[in-house]
Amino acid sequence: MAMKVRTVFYFCSFFLLTGCSLFQDGSKSEQEPGVISFPTSASGEAQHEFLKGITALHDFWYPQARDHFKKARELDTDFAMAYWGEVMTYDRPLWGQHDHEEGNQVLSALDQKIEEGTVQWSEREQAYLDAARLLFETGPSMANRRDQFASAMQELAERYPDDQEAVIFASLAEMSVSGFDFESDSDVDPVASRLEDVLERNPNHPGALHYLIHVCDTEKFARRALPAAEKYLDIAVSSHAIHMGSHIFRHLGMWEKVVEVNIAAYTASVEWQQETERPLRARDFHAFDWLFDGYMRLGSYEEACKLLDELDQLIAEADDRGEDHDSIIRAKDRSLDQYRNQAEAPACR
Repeated sequence: MAMKVRTVFYFCSFFLLTGCSLFQDGSKSEQEPGVISFPTSASGEAQHEFLKGITALHDFWYPQARDHFKKARELDTDFAMAYWGEVMTYDRPLWGQHDHEEGNQVLSALDQKIEEGTVQWSEREQAYLDAARLLFETGPSMANRRDQFASAMQELAERYPDDQEAVIFASLAEMSVSGFDFESDSDVDPVASRLEDVLERNPNHPGALHYLIHVCDTEKFARRALPAAEKYLDIAVSSHAIHMGSHIFRHLGMWEKVVEVNIAAYTASVEWQQETERPLRARDFHAFDWLFDGYMRLGSYEEACKLLDELDQLIAEADDRGEDHDSIIRAKDRSLDQYRNQAEAPACR
């Protein structure tokens, strides 16, 4: 089900964030936007949950992806690729985050199932798992592991040229290697071209759209990814996916659009946080930062001040709930510093 962000912008006031639904049925985790084909040795409901997890993984919606992969494991305890998916949620390459311990715990659980002799997988699936193990080796540096993983994924993509997921995950891995230059034609063009080839055949693929935006996230290449940024909005479900277009819009000076999509992105994160009963810190304060920056760029200081008030209210609410609110305080500090450094910005009332 496509979501039209422009509609959200006009009919959702920021101070009604908690009551504005971005989806007709209000069940974002049940949506399956885009078109993903990722056959595995599993079937039925377990495979269905796995595909939901892949969609969320491509959106960098890591906690939601993990929920789906765990559900797939519960439905089919011998589902090797569900373990792979869960492992991959513990590596966030473009964010510079890697949870080595948690990832290896999942791999250990898989190894135990393998020893029991009940796990079935294909050579292709084993190649995915072997590549993931390279990321979670103990000993080599993180940079070395990323290089090895990228090489393994490229080999997998070459061995199975009809596997779009292999091509897409290999592209993400290549962007994550040490020394990749996002300003270099020789680095960016091959990755962007492969992703564009996927989109020619599958124009709604969330991973290809998302990673094309990332690889073109510079003033030099931004216009190349503008169609992808607009298309990704049409299928966006997660907060981060809704937000991603603003990485391109900012380079093109489209600040009204940056504000528009980040209102929608933060709203989506509020709804998800409430529906899943996660703590307040689970909201997307990255989108919040971008929304604040958009208002500052436009000189909309009154709206920026409202966001500062909103953060104060959230900090107080988190304190009342006994929740860790350090990330909310950091968001407040970032926004306040930016506001104070804008010489023409009036004092907030």
